Amino acid sequence: TLGLRDRMALCDIAVQWAYREGFGLPIAECQSVGTLAMAQDYCSGPELGGAGRGLLSRSVEPGRFGGWGNALDRDPDMEHGLELLGWAHENPGEVAAITERARKAVRRETWDVAADALCEAIDDALRSRGLSRAAYAEQAAAQLSGGPPPPKPPGSAPPGSPTPSSK
Repeated sequence: TLGLRDRMALCDIAVQWAYREGFGLPIAECQSVGTLAMAQDYCSGPELGGAGRGLLSRSVEPGRFGGWGNALDRDPDMEHGLELLGWAHENPGEVAAITERARKAVRRETWDVAADALCEAIDDALRSRGLSRAAYAEQAAAQLSGGPPPPKPPGSAPPGSPTPSSK
């Protein structure tokens, strides 16, 4: 039985024309197995396919507003997308170079790298409050178990107290 990565590797191209996908993890996953990616030149498309990592099809503004955050929707330029598909079919050597660049790039954008960056940001935020991750975990566990409230960070004032900038 083929797994998801095996199935992605069998594809000639992965197309994501959604513009509200955020980062677009399915495209990154396809790039990681050497499948050519096409996305709109909008939202996360340039992040995924820019810098020679994929194909970017133009997007068009249909002049309507979507229901999510009242954002202006964009649709893919279908004719341009078809032109790009034709180009990819006629230029297998350039497609191979694109997919190799993408594969190398997504190797640097792994979940482990993202998790490390998140942990570093959390540690920086805790350090700015005079805490370590272990101390914060201990305080959180005590609070969740109904223990005493955690001590205030150094220099914090009770709610409603004047701050140095409001004096």
